[in-house]
Amino acid sequence: GHPLGATGTPAAVPVAATVELLERSRAWQSASRVVRSALLDHWDDGGWRILQFAGVHGGGTAARPVLVLFAVDAAASLDTVREPAVRVSVIDADSGAPVMATA
Repeated sequence: GHPLGATGTPAAVPVAATVELLERSRAWQSASRVVRSALLDHWDDGGWRILQFAGVHGGGTAARPVLVLFAVDAAASLDTVREPAVRVSVIDADSGAPVMATA
């Protein structure tokens, strides 16, 4: 076959492309006020690409460190979707307990 032809296996979407897609999503817009770092870690699991950021939830003396996890469709790219499927979890960095985001 042609060296540039399709192999039947979809090429993995680069992490930088997933981050760019995430940063254009409504999920990012709603949760970005909590995020306080660049991408810390990422991994793929069950068709999802998990992107981990550090953050702070609450203000003043109630502020606490959290981890903000975004799960993005691992096959999604700017070429394939306009608004990707994204799930967001905010968890307490110390206890691992879920933190309920306030509107």
